[in-house]
Amino acid sequence: MNNYFFSLIILVFLNCVSFVHSENSYYIVAILRNKSDKYYNEESQTVRNKIDELVNDRMNDIYDVIEEKKETYILENGELDNKLDELESLPKEKRNEQRKKFLFINKQDNRFYKRSLELNKSDNSTSSEYIPFESNLVMHITDVLNYKLVSAYLSEETAKTVCNMKNVLYCKKNEKLNIIGNDQMDTPVEVKRNLNKRSEETFNKHNKPEYYNLEAIKRETGWKDVRVQNVKEIKNTTFIHLPLISQSPYYYEGKRIDDNYYYYPSTAGQGIDIYAIDGGLIADHIDFDTYEGTPYERTVTCDALATQNGINETTEKQKKNCTYMEGYYPGHGIMDLSVAGGRHSGVAKKANLHMITCDDTLISTYFALGYIRDHATPHKTVVNLSIQWPYYLELIDDMLKSVNEKGIVIVNAVGNDNKNVCKSKESGNFDSFSGYRKSITVGGITDAINENGYFKAYNSNYGDCVDIFAPVEVTCANFTDGSSESFIETGGTSCSAPIVSGIAALIMSEFPDNYTTESMSKKLQQLSFKDAINNLEIIPGIKTPNYFVNNGKRSIYSPDDTNVKCGRGVNASCSSGCCSKEGECISFENDPWEKCLIENGCQSEFGYCTTVEKAIEECEKEVKENEECQFEFKNMKNSEILSKGETFKSDKCQTFYKRQFANQSVCSIAKKYKSFGFIDNYNRTSYLNSTLSYNTIRLTDVLHTYMECHQKGILDNITEEELEKKCEYIYSDKCNELNNIINEESTKYSVLMEPILENYKNNKKKCSNFCWSFSLGYPCCMETKAVVYMDKDGKWGVENGQWCGIKN
Repeated sequence: MNNYFFSLIILVFLNCVSFVHSENSYYIVAILRNKSDKYYNEESQTVRNKIDELVNDRMNDIYDVIEEKKETYILENGELDNKLDELESLPKEKRNEQRKKFLFINKQDNRFYKRSLELNKSDNSTSSEYIPFESNLVMHITDVLNYKLVSAYLSEETAKTVCNMKNVLYCKKNEKLNIIGNDQMDTPVEVKRNLNKRSEETFNKHNKPEYYNLEAIKRETGWKDVRVQNVKEIKNTTFIHLPLISQSPYYYEGKRIDDNYYYYPSTAGQGIDIYAIDGGLIADHIDFDTYEGTPYERTVTCDALATQNGINETTEKQKKNCTYMEGYYPGHGIMDLSVAGGRHSGVAKKANLHMITCDDTLISTYFALGYIRDHATPHKTVVNLSIQWPYYLELIDDMLKSVNEKGIVIVNAVGNDNKNVCKSKESGNFDSFSGYRKSITVGGITDAINENGYFKAYNSNYGDCVDIFAPVEVTCANFTDGSSESFIETGGTSCSAPIVSGIAALIMSEFPDNYTTESMSKKLQQLSFKDAINNLEIIPGIKTPNYFVNNGKRSIYSPDDTNVKCGRGVNASCSSGCCSKEGECISFENDPWEKCLIENGCQSEFGYCTTVEKAIEECEKEVKENEECQFEFKNMKNSEILSKGETFKSDKCQTFYKRQFANQSVCSIAKKYKSFGFIDNYNRTSYLNSTLSYNTIRLTDVLHTYMECHQKGILDNITEEELEKKCEYIYSDKCNELNNIINEESTKYSVLMEPILENYKNNKKKCSNFCWSFSLGYPCCMETKAVVYMDKDGKWGVENGQWCGIKN
């Protein structure tokens, strides 16, 4: 056993050495026949034939270069790269006959193969004969716009030749990409699936009392029918993300309405395909129920495996269990499809779910995107991406354009680096996929720190290319405990993206149309809550669109609302809100004011009602009682903003502001009939602007107090004596207070706090490098070199009656 593991370690070590030192790699080669060619699929059959023949000729040329220069593939260990073993098994007819060429088999498109066989039968004695050949050194990837992509395994020497061949448009070395992670990363585990009998519960049934109004929801959303899920339907599990996307984020008088239901259209994404490009899928989980035998039976499958060596459709066994690497648990891919369309944790519960397993290389991404484009149904397909890399590639730009023009909606996660990812390709700081602006880019919010709205999650990226935000924390399918019926809470913007993919599928299924990525982005923004995210505006010089995703149902229902129907017909009263003329209870959270007017038939004996005259009187009283709150920071000096800030942040004023923008004040109806000045046009944007102004000045003022702790460059170009004094201050209790401030404020204002924290850490590091004892709370010995004591930290001396550290 020991010898086995020793041999295995040696083998792995040698493989790693070969990988690190070898200069050989797959390259993506773009081949263009003629600039005037139209898109490949739009060209005539004659032109397509010419393109195919030209591409095949260039692939033969590339293969010839590899064969002629195989000595350039020698590895660091002195041996020939074993990928070139293929050269020893070439068909005899090719080796013995120069007039014969390879016909490189395109596993994704057999049309050229069939046409070439016909060419072989022609009487043209000067034409080359074709030998069908499936190579691992040179292979087809896909067509993009008016050119074709092929993959070639090249040494640095052969790459110089191939990249400068005639008709070669681009030539890019393959490399690893970054899969945007969540807390449930792809960790090697032993998966033991629990094949216990699945729950017999009826789809979408629950036993809780109904405090919501289905007819009102249908009128509000335009849905043909409504389904309701109790997000605590599974013991010890709460699908935390689902309620947030089917109700308003605003709360009555600052108190959150704890509605544990998820509301969605009954079509639930039926007939729509959601694809994920990720590390794999294990489909044997209750969340991936296919509803076999029902009218809404669906597909949940791994469709294909894409690697740098090509793409292959899965076997029957792989369709339910696929990973790009044997022995790995594809937690990230499971999360993608579970959140997008899982039976319990999913947004679009009846959508078809497809996994294209990818080995996170550039080439495999092309294979995967090309496969989806060629197999997907236009205007009924959503692709979910969690891939990122820090530079621009025209090949990817063109591929995204090609997929978009097929009528496929692309959704991607913005990433978790707390940075602007929307810079231009000329800036040198480009980020894929967000920067291409050819997908619906999704940022993440957290609701853990509510102030009548949400905050951008600490690590979520941002920028003007971010289309929409969604919850960053989710509950999804999980196998790590050995059960196929368990779930796990996790987080990251790669969890936010599949929420949006699911909502896109809901829209496509319920309201069919010729959706594109662009039109779906506009539809999602139209349904969303604008200005619901509190801290986006605080990012200096960057305008990040402020949209929080919603599936169309905005109304809020509370478990405290005991009655849905009211009035004379049922002899029942509303627990809160108005009893409308139609006999429906409308809570104050749902802006009922027009229906609260007695003039409009409000039934006063069964709930709150008012008249226009009385509403004006009540509003006048409310405005007068909150007179000190009615100001804006606009055009104020910083000192005035700080002075007024305490009033602005008081509980009294905050309640007043929030009642106005959330339409929870009687003034919501009164100001339609009379002007009240300050509140006439007051809305959530007004509130956010005031909050931004105050917090920016407040934080700037607070941080100025600690300037000597975090100022950049404060330790540069000074004497050792000055450096010691400044370092003593940087490690003082005063500067330690800065840590607490940064921790407290970073959750909401990470963009402002992160540079401060970085500067503070750098200053402490410089001090520690200057003298190690600062980090332990002791000064540095400036004169004495006499060692009084020595321990694991270093050498200690004594100056002025106290311990000091002797510099190394």
